[in-house]
Amino acid sequence: MRLRQALDNLLDNAIRYGQEADGLIRVEATVSADVATITMENSGPGFAEDLLPTAFEAFVRGGRDAAAHPGAGLGLAIVWAVAQAHGGTATAENVLGGARLRMTLALAAAPVPGACVTS
Repeated sequence: MRLRQALDNLLDNAIRYGQEADGLIRVEATVSADVATITMENSGPGFAEDLLPTAFEAFVRGGRDAAAHPGAGLGLAIVWAVAQAHGGTATAENVLGGARLRMTLALAAAPVPGACVTS
């Protein structure tokens, strides 16, 4: 349930701030042997540079025009907490023409068929 909430928060952020420009949003999910990565990019104003290091802290509002967007500043803090709970990370950066938010999650090792598992 919390993972879904984190994904909803990432997408909500991309939509909310991406609508300010041309409304472009890019969502990408990749899986490697041990990590899942979810990336959301939008064509909005990006983050104020001085707020990037604290973008995932509670009550921080990182959009360049945060006053135009209601909210408490908890969405990305939830993303960070969920990523950490799953052995992952969350990052925010400005890219040409917008912002990129990325969440990585460690994948649990699947049991090997026929292997003996003890507790």
